[in-house]
Amino acid sequence: MVSNALPSRFGVLQQRLGAPHDLMMLRLRRDDQSGDDIYLCLPHKKLLAAFPGFVEVEREELPNFLSPLVVRQDRFAELFPDIAAKVECPGSPVGPGL
Repeated sequence: MVSNALPSRFGVLQQRLGAPHDLMMLRLRRDDQSGDDIYLCLPHKKLLAAFPGFVEVEREELPNFLSPLVVRQDRFAELFPDIAAKVECPGSPVGPGL
């Protein structure tokens, strides 16, 4: 389960950094009622420390069928074609920061 504080903290970081293209929050909905998997794409590894419980995952290890929670829509597919290919609706991200 995602804490309500996570989207808020992520939004603050997004504003503080000036809404960079490489700052994203993606979700994988799970069918087994165990909660969703959340993936954070951060522009710098050092920012991972601000999100306890998250571990580094290589881009090629991201699963398919991700839903965008926080993604800059402009140039998303152009800048991140490998991630866009794994997003359910790469041309229509939704969420804060758009």
